[in-house]
Amino acid sequence: YTNGASVHDGAESKPKHRNALSELETQQSSESKVTSINGIGLLRIRVLKACLFEKNLPPEAEPGEIFDPDFSILRTGDHYCRISWSGSKDSRRTKTVLQASKPVFESEEMIFDVSHYGAEYKLEVVDVNTDKPVGACLLSAQGLLQWQRDEKIRQGLISLLDMSQKSDPRRVKLELRTGVKDAFGLNFYNASKLSGESKEKNSSGRAGEISGWLEIDVVLDEDRSLFLSSNPRQCPPRANEEFDIALIQLHIARISNIIEDIQKIFSTYLHLVSWKNRTLTGISLVIFVTVTMTFDLEYIGSLPIGILVLYMVYLGHLRFSGHF
Repeated sequence: YTNGASVHDGAESKPKHRNALSELETQQSSESKVTSINGIGLLRIRVLKACLFEKNLPPEAEPGEIFDPDFSILRTGDHYCRISWSGSKDSRRTKTVLQASKPVFESEEMIFDVSHYGAEYKLEVVDVNTDKPVGACLLSAQGLLQWQRDEKIRQGLISLLDMSQKSDPRRVKLELRTGVKDAFGLNFYNASKLSGESKEKNSSGRAGEISGWLEIDVVLDEDRSLFLSSNPRQCPPRANEEFDIALIQLHIARISNIIEDIQKIFSTYLHLVSWKNRTLTGISLVIFVTVTMTFDLEYIGSLPIGILVLYMVYLGHLRFSGHF
């Protein structure tokens, strides 16, 4: 069967391996059409093209180096792109592109019913000959929605408040990474661990090494009936996670991230009081003395909220400046 239609016996015969290849590549049409929303919305993805490096770049490589259009040391082979998602063993894929270092997939639009706000989608470029991924990238529902909110903020506050307006597909280039375990959750790639690793260019086998990039059109159409309705429906909960080794590793990664954040806060405080930056420490001292002499203890409960608001303003500044 090809796209739901039977192949006539009288058609021209083709080599068996070509027929098998065609059968593997016909998972788009009817499967990609989603007519109802059971989750939080519809994710629409078109896989456009990829670029595959002959030698992996280090995990901390700059975007200018990764997406350099003049990068010429590339690997050639037969590849296709496969999309899988958390909580399911199903997957979808593009056609196979033969003997190309910059495969152009130009797939049809694939539509996914996003089950909950914690859903994640893994995109892999797979070598046909070995059936192993050359590299993978990860999309999360929360990350996609944040991208779209950021775009609305750039258009103006009124655009952000107009929640009924849907977002347009966004064309993005995503780096493909290797050695990322199961490629879901915090097991995918923890950039904060780079500070403790050697950053030698010639080091090999490091988690998160960059093997190329993938260009896609993507948009998440959030179901407005979850919050813009006179009779809103309940937000779908996350599926219960089975207790296994992968779940334990994920919790360990989360605890490690919390410890790293606490260490960063402590090191920032030490830097603040160390007088290494005299201007910064002096201003902090003046603010501390002023607050101590004038602050009414009756309002001590507002301090955590005030600190949280200042931290959110700081994160907003980082996001607007493109450093988040």
